Amino acid sequence: MRTTGGPRLPWVVAVVVLGTFALTAVLFTIDLSFGLMSGSAIASMTLVGALLMTRAAGNLVGGLLLVAGVLLTTAVVMGTYAEAGLAGSAPPPTSVGIAFVLNDALFVPPMVMLLLGVPLFFPDGHLLSRRWRAVVWLTAAAIAATTVCKLFTPQLAGTDLMVNPIGIPGLEPVLRLLNLFSLLTAPIGFGAAVAAIAIRFRRGRGIERQQLKWFLAVAGTCAIAFVIGILPLAPDIQNTAFLVAFCGLIAMPIAIGVAILRYRLYEIDRLVSRTIAYALVTGGLVAVYLGVNLVLTTVLSTLASGNSVAVAASTLVVAALFTPARRRVQHVVDRRFDRARYDGERTTAAFSARLRDEVDIATVVADLDGTVRSALRPSHVGLWLRVGGR
Repeated sequence: MRTTGGPRLPWVVAVVVLGTFALTAVLFTIDLSFGLMSGSAIASMTLVGALLMTRAAGNLVGGLLLVAGVLLTTAVVMGTYAEAGLAGSAPPPTSVGIAFVLNDALFVPPMVMLLLGVPLFFPDGHLLSRRWRAVVWLTAAAIAATTVCKLFTPQLAGTDLMVNPIGIPGLEPVLRLLNLFSLLTAPIGFGAAVAAIAIRFRRGRGIERQQLKWFLAVAGTCAIAFVIGILPLAPDIQNTAFLVAFCGLIAMPIAIGVAILRYRLYEIDRLVSRTIAYALVTGGLVAVYLGVNLVLTTVLSTLASGNSVAVAASTLVVAALFTPARRRVQHVVDRRFDRARYDGERTTAAFSARLRDEVDIATVVADLDGTVRSALRPSHVGLWLRVGGR
């Protein structure tokens, strides 16, 4: 359900959230890279959430994104204040300890809302059935258990400077049980979120399937990058993978907004096709470059300028292979991931080939009519022919 207007409250909340983050960044001089990444995530969640709450009023996904943005902003602000207090030479006041606790407690819920809550309600804002309410309650209970553990644990995590100002001594056995409960329910919740998307995609047709493709494209990129990041690879590769995963988290609310508001919905097939094709081409050309460079370096090792020659030759080989490799890979990938464009190009090429040798106007008109009806399936077809030079 869409509305042309909506309440101003979501936009007021979004403006307050972004203003609070900007003020915090200025007052406490937040690191540039951290500020850009956290600010982009906050802006993505809050702005898309506010947009969905006003343009798709009955969809709960917008509310989840906006609340996640508010909680993430609060966590970042509290963490920034706590770090500034702990960096001072004097013993930190009680407010620094409270801020530290709130940062630790409020950082997890927005991530759970984005990665677990949104998939359960995406794209129409409703659960698959009433039976899925148990998953929602289980998720809410796990979030509450994790938050209680972080709020009331006597010793602050990550620092030995002070005890938790709001911690409750003697509550450790209960807190350990709550932590165990949240750890055990996390795989169940994420498994249910994946299952919900899979069921919707299997049942979905047309628009709903295109909406799910937008979400799956970004979520799949995040998942693959995160897996690469935790593998025992070179530090540069791990850091790049984690950066890609975080950028995917920033892009996820944007993809959700595009899908729900149906703006350029059918562009996802082309985006996925181009992304896969360029990733394959880049990986292949990097392998060719390294192989040619290694061979030439070994062969020309006796020459003084052997390394320079090897680098230049490898670069020329890669440059010569780029265009034909991209065309061939793109053609193969389009057959699987952008079938509509692939079939359209085949239809156009076949029609052009037939038209090249045809001189009878009646045959051309009949062929054009049949091609248009086969490719587009319109309700009716009209053809206007220009006569003479007018």
